[in-house]
Amino acid sequence: MEIIPSNKRGGTGKLIFNDFIYVKQKETGNYIRWRCVQRPCRGCLFTTLTITQPREGVAHNHSSQGDLIEVLKCRQRMKSRALCSHDKPTIVFAEEMASLTPSQMRLMPSEDTIKRTLRNNRRQNYPKEPASLDELKIEGKHIF
Repeated sequence: MEIIPSNKRGGTGKLIFNDFIYVKQKETGNYIRWRCVQRPCRGCLFTTLTITQPREGVAHNHSSQGDLIEVLKCRQRMKSRALCSHDKPTIVFAEEMASLTPSQMRLMPSEDTIKRTLRNNRRQNYPKEPASLDELKIEGKHIF
């Protein structure tokens, strides 16, 4: 059992169990219900609140999602590299795509979409742009 983190606020991420991908559906007092990401599959999984002791509920109506899992992991590696390195998104994309098989590459979004996502993730670390000169604060000594 593994969790691929989410970049969304309050997002739990995606849970990988037995080559199937689940997202959090609801949380009750003593368990969490996860549903399959593939529509219209009704497959579900139950875990404790600490995301341990998985118990499968309804069976899936499709085969396992091994290739899609590798694609999700690859995209997460790209996002992590974009945040912690100064490499261009093109280089990050090319180097990570080299680790995928042709069948996995077909499941990836377009190159432009991935690179835009990487730039947006990197932008989260930048300070907010001021809307006017009144909001602009320059600290320290500067010679003009």
